[in-house]
Amino acid sequence: MPFIPLPSMDSLQSPTTDSLLFYMTHSEEPEETIRKFLRSCMPNLEHLLPVFIRIGLENRRDLEGALDWPTKERVSWLMDLSKEEWGISRMNVKSLSLAFHVMEQDRATLVAMGADK
Repeated sequence: MPFIPLPSMDSLQSPTTDSLLFYMTHSEEPEETIRKFLRSCMPNLEHLLPVFIRIGLENRRDLEGALDWPTKERVSWLMDLSKEEWGISRMNVKSLSLAFHVMEQDRATLVAMGADK
């Protein structure tokens, strides 16, 4: 099977009203925000929902808290999780890092549009 590279940060979609951050402000169930975040990853990482719940990322507030961390700290934390028995692979870490990056871009765009938190 040929190697298919992950998309670069430059090739990821631009923020729209369909973006994850938009849904984060309109989510009904607390864990639904986490589910949508994991689904936004490429590939879809929804299977990691129980892991995220166990490590304490259970709702929008938790996800936004992780988004507020410096990128280097967040990536380091994800790498630490990949070294433990959480079922998070290095591939998952890259996918999660890219998804967080897209969320940061979305948030910056929403803030610039006056639609922040």
